[in-house]
Amino acid sequence: MNKPTAYLSMVLLFAVQSLSAQVFWSEDFEGGSIPANWSNVDVSGNGALWAGCSTPSGCPGGSFFPPEMRPFSSTTASNGFAVLNSAAYGNLPGAGHISRLATPRIDCSAQTKVYLQFQTAIGTDHSIGANDARLRVITPGNTTTLELFPMLQYNDGQYFVPEERLSGGRAYYVTLDISEMAAGQDSVYLQWEWKSDNQFAWCIDDILLSAGNPAKPEGTVWFESFGDGMGEWESNPLTLPDSNWQWRPGGDVSDALSANAFNGLIYIHSQTGNDGAMAFNADYYNTHGQIPTGPIRYYICELVSPHIDLSDVDTPVAVQFSQLAWLGNIAPGAPQTGQGAKFITSMSYSINGGQQWSEPINVNPYITPVTSSNGGTLLPTSNTAYYALPGAEGHPDVRIKFTWAADLYFWVLDDIAIVERPAPDMKANRNFFAVMPNAMTPLSQLEGEPLLADVVNNGGDTVQGVRLEAFVQRLADGATVYQDTLFYGSLPVDSLVENVLFGQLLTPGSLTAAGEYRGYYAVGHGQPDARPQDDTLKWRFIVTDTTFAKDLGPTRDIASGDNLSYTFGNCFYVPNGDGWFARYISFGVANANQLHNGNKSVTVLLYKWQGDLNDDGLANKEEYPGLLAFNSYLFQGNESGNLITIPISESNTGKPLEDDSYYLAVVNYEVGGPPFVPCFMLASDTIDYQACSYAHEVLDRPQYASVLKEGVEEDFDLLGFGYNIVPTVRLHIGTSPLLAAAAPPAGMKAVLRASPNPAGDMVQLQWDRAEIGETWVRLANMSGIIVFEKKLGKFPENHLTFDTRKLAPGFYYAQLITPGYTISTPLIIQR
Repeated sequence: MNKPTAYLSMVLLFAVQSLSAQVFWSEDFEGGSIPANWSNVDVSGNGALWAGCSTPSGCPGGSFFPPEMRPFSSTTASNGFAVLNSAAYGNLPGAGHISRLATPRIDCSAQTKVYLQFQTAIGTDHSIGANDARLRVITPGNTTTLELFPMLQYNDGQYFVPEERLSGGRAYYVTLDISEMAAGQDSVYLQWEWKSDNQFAWCIDDILLSAGNPAKPEGTVWFESFGDGMGEWESNPLTLPDSNWQWRPGGDVSDALSANAFNGLIYIHSQTGNDGAMAFNADYYNTHGQIPTGPIRYYICELVSPHIDLSDVDTPVAVQFSQLAWLGNIAPGAPQTGQGAKFITSMSYSINGGQQWSEPINVNPYITPVTSSNGGTLLPTSNTAYYALPGAEGHPDVRIKFTWAADLYFWVLDDIAIVERPAPDMKANRNFFAVMPNAMTPLSQLEGEPLLADVVNNGGDTVQGVRLEAFVQRLADGATVYQDTLFYGSLPVDSLVENVLFGQLLTPGSLTAAGEYRGYYAVGHGQPDARPQDDTLKWRFIVTDTTFAKDLGPTRDIASGDNLSYTFGNCFYVPNGDGWFARYISFGVANANQLHNGNKSVTVLLYKWQGDLNDDGLANKEEYPGLLAFNSYLFQGNESGNLITIPISESNTGKPLEDDSYYLAVVNYEVGGPPFVPCFMLASDTIDYQACSYAHEVLDRPQYASVLKEGVEEDFDLLGFGYNIVPTVRLHIGTSPLLAAAAPPAGMKAVLRASPNPAGDMVQLQWDRAEIGETWVRLANMSGIIVFEKKLGKFPENHLTFDTRKLAPGFYYAQLITPGYTISTPLIIQR
């Protein structure tokens, strides 16, 4: 039914948004029927009519609704909506149906601006929906036809709006400025028309007309919907060849090659996305939608706003925008902070017209980049972002800029608003909160762990009675095993409370059973928070029987960008090592087939480390003087994406651990001779260990995450690729040194001997008998670096003599790698 502005049920539908949008007419199809005073005809004569529906799963003929359209998720779908179920009518004579649904006369004579918004869903099947599903605005003497779905420009498949993988479970919003046609008119009709034949369905609901743009967030002081194109925004390419931000109808980037992997249309799901958005489509620039034949280029390009006058604004402000992002590899020269952090997608602002800019703000710090291991499952990020702009209020010449800096894939922006910050609005900072030092820790190796989280007053006024709570729950039964509270009192705007540890440790006595646990940090105060979506931080960890891990499962893969040969792993602290043995190491790669075709292998190494004795942020060679164990693995080609678990040592025996000791469990890859194939190791980037590291430094009990050594370096960098990037390298311990291993062929005990040993200028390796199949001999030093390798072929002899005069005196280990097993022996070279 039609409802005037004063009707209170509008609050349910549009919440506070309607207060600024000034809604003067609406329809939500309450009761699941089309109002009697609406027009509903099929001018083709085939009788395909719109119908009312009160079942979000689809009616009439709901069985024809594909899963991609069920349920219809408009705000008030459960109380009714309108639907044209084209599939229910089947194949029709002629060109199919031409079904039209039109409102009664709407009086807009008192309005100087008129905006239309409705929520919708549509499914097409080999039909160009951009042409077939349209809206007409009809006034005396004039009819204007408007495009609603610019992304539906393809007739080569089945397409759906919204795209369920990007919509967040919401209907698609269409917002149009129809002021030119409707403002000041006393007889306005809205008509939805679908020319179709045996398509899926089209649903519409929650239609409103308003005097203000309903897509504007509450408190908006400046807004950009890109409805008129790029306008006065500037695109500044900082790399060659020039490639710019572009205005895209529908915010559509489906011409990118990655759309093939996504298997669907890729477009922004903002409230005004239908009228266009700004996009940097690096994928298209590199590929033009085809498999590229040339090098993949990096692009850095800024999108800079017009000059924004905030001189009359005295309330602290923030910027809010809708985005769609899929990220590749960061570009050299990307924007960076004073501390050296670099970002693929960043934002800065200026209060003096662009003469000086703030430090870049990482817009998407928690987005996992697309890699080969996650390319088939990782979806583009589709959300609304919100960032405070401290000190921007009151200035007459404010500008904001967004910078893209990567090779692939794309970033789409829309509905950019500068808003007055509501109060109270406390925020628990996602970029600094303590987690456990391991994502998985054996029950026998737990310690008391410090907890902390930073909080900030992100609102527009001082907040009283601020508190921060921490609690941990056992997943199995929901029991709270830890709880503590910090009281901060009064916090002014933009005040940051940082680096404050909770008074209680999370002790082993709280974690008495193996299993998964969930941790929470929640900031609160005496009033309801204006933006509760950022009040709580969630994290999790697992108490295991025998496994150490820094990850809860790989999210991506990674390789050294500076050297194909590198060593990557984790540092595990063992407080109670007596009576326990290191038994196995697990790791994974993303390109096993490439590695297999190149006859490549990796070596797992276990070192005992004395700790960072000189506080230089490195595990120096002198601090890990002894190699405890090593083993090698030759790739078979079918291991990509899976965990590979091998004995800690080539002798298939566990190595005893010690109390109060650090251990480096690492995987070494030496590229050797051609082919020069990189090794992409599985890794996780969803757990940030920076705050954990800080908290343990405060307690003088250092903990570390990943370690990295590249090329011929001997020292491990204790930051690895960053606090939030840890390899899927796991250490398994147990109380027995006896390990299960594949038996040598025919039950024989394979033995590798070096003669003479110690060796001088020459050495001969001998083994009991040859193994039919690809066989390799390798010699590695104590750091795991391969200094000699030779492929023996499929029918090798059982000995090999080689020259050692180019090798420095010292300790080495020789390996024989066969399809059935790997054996090794220590070798000393002295002169």
